[in-house]
Amino acid sequence: MKLNIPVLAILCMVSINSHAQYSPYFEVEFDSTWTENGLGVVQMPNGNYLAVGENTPSLPAPAAANVAVTNINGKLLSYVTYQPNSNDLIFNDIVMVSENAFAFCGFGKNFGEKHNNTCFGFIDSLGKVVKMKWVGDSIIGSSVLGMVYAKNDGFVLAGTQFTTSRIPYLIKLDTAGNEQWAYTYPILDCYDSDFTDIALAPDGNYIVVGRKCLIVSSNNTGMAFICKINTKGDLLWYKYFEMDDYTAFAHIAVDDDNNYYITGIKTHINWKNGFVMKLDSNRNIVWIDNSFKNGSSLSVSMLMPNDELVVVGQTIVGTKLDMTIRKYNTAGEIKWARTYGGPDKHDYGYDAKLTAHGGFIITGRKESGTVGSNLWLVSTNCMGLLTEPQASYEIAQNEGLTLTLKNTSQYVYPDSIDGGFYVVDWGDGSKDTITTDKEPTLTHTYAQYGTYNVVLYGWVCNDLSVYGQPMGVWPVGIENSPSSRAVSTNPAHQTATLTLNPNYTHLIHQGETLEIFNTQGQLVKTIPLSGFETTTFTTANLISGIYYCRLQNHPEIEGVKMVVW
Repeated sequence: MKLNIPVLAILCMVSINSHAQYSPYFEVEFDSTWTENGLGVVQMPNGNYLAVGENTPSLPAPAAANVAVTNINGKLLSYVTYQPNSNDLIFNDIVMVSENAFAFCGFGKNFGEKHNNTCFGFIDSLGKVVKMKWVGDSIIGSSVLGMVYAKNDGFVLAGTQFTTSRIPYLIKLDTAGNEQWAYTYPILDCYDSDFTDIALAPDGNYIVVGRKCLIVSSNNTGMAFICKINTKGDLLWYKYFEMDDYTAFAHIAVDDDNNYYITGIKTHINWKNGFVMKLDSNRNIVWIDNSFKNGSSLSVSMLMPNDELVVVGQTIVGTKLDMTIRKYNTAGEIKWARTYGGPDKHDYGYDAKLTAHGGFIITGRKESGTVGSNLWLVSTNCMGLLTEPQASYEIAQNEGLTLTLKNTSQYVYPDSIDGGFYVVDWGDGSKDTITTDKEPTLTHTYAQYGTYNVVLYGWVCNDLSVYGQPMGVWPVGIENSPSSRAVSTNPAHQTATLTLNPNYTHLIHQGETLEIFNTQGQLVKTIPLSGFETTTFTTANLISGIYYCRLQNHPEIEGVKMVVW
């Protein structure tokens, strides 16, 4: 039975705790004093983020679905709670359908029945639920944990149906959300089993993972499985994995070569831990990482364009769980690992997506620093970090034709194999220096003296920071001395001002003239002193370079250098 039901929208008053609000990388949480979870997230074409989940008041009050919209900097634009008929409702997955339409799935209670039913609908880019309906067998009941959008072929929802036990269950919907077929798969059941996630295969069929025998007894052992189901709902093949007393698969990603990337959890009598593994097209294990500590679990995996893998979940830090992000290369080796959260309570990452800026948007549950939990969003760069590059340098040495810079940049991470690097344009037309070396000194030798605009570019992921300034390269021994006079600004541009040393002010009224020589010793300009302590003159007719200034009638008095650019 299918029903279109009225939905009550409740605007919630929430407080916001956030960091780095004006950066595309941020950590932000929304607190309405209730217990909240972010279970699904997507980035919209306009750059904003849309997150869905649940909002649970104190028991016995029913759970409600929540929808949050933020801008690309994490600023909250909309936060709405939906609770039809004052019964339980949870949104646990969301996918983009078009620029202004996003499909969600979840489960809850329709009109007060004891079992859950599956819900499906659409949300617009403002966070408004524009359509919601109950799908599947509402008499028996069902709930879903994952969904895949097959473009023109509609949607497939994966979960479980309730009979005498829990049986793996798929519901196929067309693009408008109308039910086309729904099947259970008893062959994959022993007692309390379900599908946990679903992905598209390269041939357009579906790869589904799940867990079998949730209640472990002496006669059966909980195990995980992977299977392939065609667009008509027929089971094509399946394979079980029994690694410990209880093994469950949580999430599946598939590449174009039919390799499978799976996250899950293994449980023994005294411990449990998350794992991630890769299977080849024949479902053989290529590599597996069991290095997560006891108590950890993994929620989602994201396949990168180069077939590297990023996983999100939670891991033990001290005595508490923190959200974790890990990246693996194609051999299953960890490239980097990050954790987010506080030290006092548990913090979880439940869903993650790749972002337009090449990083990751993660939603979950943050308990640290609050009562209950807050809906949590974390946006990172491609290295799982919140920082943007800040390029800078200082002059370490400037002697003869050689210029040595001390690289003082921050947040570029040149030691990262994920792509932090520097580019130096020395300003003389020579080949740029490109380095990922952590060594902070950069040296260059010029062909001739002059002034050069030296620019340092600091790259990390898709972010760029630029720092540059004109640098004078002059012969050894020409120094900026206060002996007779000083020139400002130095380097000079368009104009310069000569200030006579007080020891030589008696020369002002003697018709003294300033001579300017280039580095080849050629006289290029003469300037009569103004009759005052300072004389301003134009440098517009001088080419960029280094010059030497001295008094015409007193060559025995040490001169001063001037840089023009």
